Amino acid sequence: MIDDVTARAARRAPGHAGGGQEEKTAAHNGVLIKGITSAGHVFRPSDWAQRMAAAATVNCGYCGGRGEGRYNPHVRVLYVDGLTCLWVDTVLQEIDAPLHMFIMRFASDNHLKVVEA
Repeated sequence: MIDDVTARAARRAPGHAGGGQEEKTAAHNGVLIKGITSAGHVFRPSDWAQRMAAAATVNCGYCGGRGEGRYNPHVRVLYVDGLTCLWVDTVLQEIDAPLHMFIMRFASDNHLKVVEA
C-alpha cells in the first residue's frame, strides 16, 4: 500500500495536461509503478515515466474532438520519495485493456516494483 500522501496526490492530479480541469474527487484504485528495480537499482532512462505517459496519450473525447493529443487521465507521472513513478488507474484495464497490458508488461519486463494503491 502506498502512503496516504501519495494516494491523495494521485487522486488530485490533473486529468490531462493543459486543460486545468481537476479529476473528479471520487477515489480511484490503481497501481504505482516505481522507478526502481527489484534489485534496488534506479531505473534508466530517468524519463521513462514521462515516455510511458506520452505513449498513453489519447486523441479523442478528452479534448472535445479538436484532434489534439492529451495525456491520458488514467496514467499519471508522480514523484514519490525521490523516485519517478507511474500511477495507473484500475479503470484503464476496463476502458483500454491493450494499453493497460502494455504498461504492466513494461513494468514486469523491466523488473520494476509495482505497488497496489
